[in-house]
Amino acid sequence: MCKKLLILFLKYPEAGKVKTRLGQQMGYARAARIYEEMVTHQMADLTSDSYDLALYVDDRHDIASYKEKFGENRRYFYQRGRNLGERMARAMEHAFLLGYGRVMLMGSDVPLLDVVAVNSFFEHLLTADMVIGPAMDGGYYMIGFQNGIDISPVFKNIAWSTANVFESTMARSGHLNVRVEKIWFDVDTLGDFKIYQQQLKTGNTFSTIDLPGKWDRGKNDKKQE
Repeated sequence: MCKKLLILFLKYPEAGKVKTRLGQQMGYARAARIYEEMVTHQMADLTSDSYDLALYVDDRHDIASYKEKFGENRRYFYQRGRNLGERMARAMEHAFLLGYGRVMLMGSDVPLLDVVAVNSFFEHLLTADMVIGPAMDGGYYMIGFQNGIDISPVFKNIAWSTANVFESTMARSGHLNVRVEKIWFDVDTLGDFKIYQQQLKTGNTFSTIDLPGKWDRGKNDKKQE
């Protein structure tokens, strides 16, 4: 069976360094605590026997610091690169060198994802070269590839942290058969956090709900080569 890896990109939960937009609205220390709690929940929710999980961490803190926060029994690697695109591309390439046939990467601020969703994304990579999940803010919450695909154009010349990241990425993926998953959100603002809290209380997950129609940006069509 083809080996599968889920990569989570992490930052160290330091006040004023993570979730800064949220911190402006509720205080930086509280925002950092919320981020740490979200990462802890996410790792627990996404741990599975059906794929491997690895944490690629910001190198401004050493791996020992991350282990103290998030546990010894995890696989940690440093992110490498001058910008987000380089870091994601290098993490993917590293995973392929480790022998994984299908690799997905997501951020650590994507709430309510579950193993059912991740397994479905991996299943879609059996027939697609690339899977991507558009985010409400114009970025994406997940991206994945089959081994052997030329991924280098996908991450180049992107204006990161803008509302055009998803569209720019799709424009650079014309050589690939791309599966676009349903739109979702990440937690960057107080409004996002309130949505997360509400759904968490009701027990909803990515697999049990769709976002309201007014949030649907119409990006869920399958793009063929």
